[in-house]
Amino acid sequence: MDSVFEVNAFLVESFAQLENATLELKTKTDEIEPLLGLDHKGHTVIAWSLNPQELIDSQEIRTASLEQRLKAAKRVVEDGYKVAFHFDPILHYQGWQAGYEETVELIFEHVSPRDIAWISMGTFRYIPKLKAIAEERFKRTAIFANEFIMAEDGKMRYLKPIRTEMLSKVSGFILKKAPKVPLYLCMEKRSVWDRIFAEHPQSPAELEAYLNSNLK
Repeated sequence: MDSVFEVNAFLVESFAQLENATLELKTKTDEIEPLLGLDHKGHTVIAWSLNPQELIDSQEIRTASLEQRLKAAKRVVEDGYKVAFHFDPILHYQGWQAGYEETVELIFEHVSPRDIAWISMGTFRYIPKLKAIAEERFKRTAIFANEFIMAEDGKMRYLKPIRTEMLSKVSGFILKKAPKVPLYLCMEKRSVWDRIFAEHPQSPAELEAYLNSNLK
């Protein structure tokens, strides 16, 4: 809604003056015109949340299509920005492996690995009271049909073997195309990190350094 609030230009230009800070703007839209032509000095990363097109059609109502998002990413890269992508939430559905593999393939048809700041992954999770609200508002949603378990953080999550398989597969698709792009997990315990990556940051500070190193 930047065409209404006109806040992003102010944020981008403000962060351009901060030597020790990076702004990440995450979206599901393709309305990136207000970002073009700004003097961002490389201090802003434009990020998109991605899912296969069939999930965008069924779950991400009134958002830009996958193709529109990736074309927008290509445009901001041409304007000197680095971009990021977030597979979060990854949803378990029939045909998910093919859907996410195709989505990863489409990323690199539009954007080079050298222009990507980082990529994150996280599986679907929710606080318990969200289920009744979502099912009331979206009668035909099927995202709660899987088996979930209450995790230590109080959120409902897929069973760990399912989460691990999904994260392992999607990370494999990404690393095959871009082995040097920083890749990290959202809100997962170290035991899951250990199963997905042979090596990975061991603390929040190490993760921050890992991501910042690619910006430089």
